[in-house]
Amino acid sequence: MSAELTELVDIDAPALQGIAIERLSDGKNRITISLPGYIARRELVTSYPEWLIRRVAALRGAWTCDEIAREESPNYTAAAVRGTMLAYLPDEASFSGATILDFGCGAGASTVSLCRSFPTAHVVGVEMEERYLDVARGRFDFYGLKNVEVHVSPSGLEIPPGLGPFDFIMMSGVFEHLLPEERRSLMPRLWDVLEPGGVLFLRETPHRWFPIESHTTGMPLLGYLPDWLACRVASLSPRTKGATWPQLLRQGVRGGSLSEIRRLLPEATVLRPADGRDLIDLWYESTPKDRASFGKRCTRDVLKAAKAVGIELPPYLEIALKKP
Repeated sequence: MSAELTELVDIDAPALQGIAIERLSDGKNRITISLPGYIARRELVTSYPEWLIRRVAALRGAWTCDEIAREESPNYTAAAVRGTMLAYLPDEASFSGATILDFGCGAGASTVSLCRSFPTAHVVGVEMEERYLDVARGRFDFYGLKNVEVHVSPSGLEIPPGLGPFDFIMMSGVFEHLLPEERRSLMPRLWDVLEPGGVLFLRETPHRWFPIESHTTGMPLLGYLPDWLACRVASLSPRTKGATWPQLLRQGVRGGSLSEIRRLLPEATVLRPADGRDLIDLWYESTPKDRASFGKRCTRDVLKAAKAVGIELPPYLEIALKKP
């Protein structure tokens, strides 16, 4: 197989050094990451063109392969986002012609998934950082998506003016990164732009009370400690060594809980999955198929046993809230 190897080195973007792409004979590109440290994916074959790979690499550096796989792999973000929405509203006609807000859309992986899953819907992405939206727009251009627009949020306490109304709101891997004051401000504002009868989906949010805080530190029982002690204990983790408490909160160390969300949105009706599954099933099924390890299957079985005695405690929340 003939291939053209190009080293991605840009003196204005040091993060690109140690990232290489290989042009393959079938027109695809192989990305190889040779940077030190833990990296989830060091190699990926992708249909992304070089210009879009460079754009992703400038944003995500060592995590370039993972960022692309989030959008491109059918078993990753696309399956998880679609799976959560259809678990609560299994009739796809519910989303025909709908307006959907992807709040905290990041680099657009979830936004692309929504556009492709529901092609007659109009999707609006909102993100705080323009540099993430630059990658999102590149993805929209690459796929030729027309049913989408994106906006920069003015601050962590506000939403763009004139936004909405929306039939559905998606928050995918977002809630845990909001600071306490942002949660108190943003959640009611988002609720205000949701149409009556609309649904807010909140997914991939670590459960505050799950025994292991796997999202940020990997440490047990951290969610049960007071803030000052949790900060000290988190400093023992190599993943968060030296981080301040505000930094830990921004990284998602406190996750979220259903009781907190009920306090923020007291009018909301918490839906149950339409087909008899529970929150443990939705958490497990949202895991990318290539990451559904033996350990996660065992965790699911233990959590199911705990539910049988009245304790439903999924590691991550995958919930839907309906507006009266």
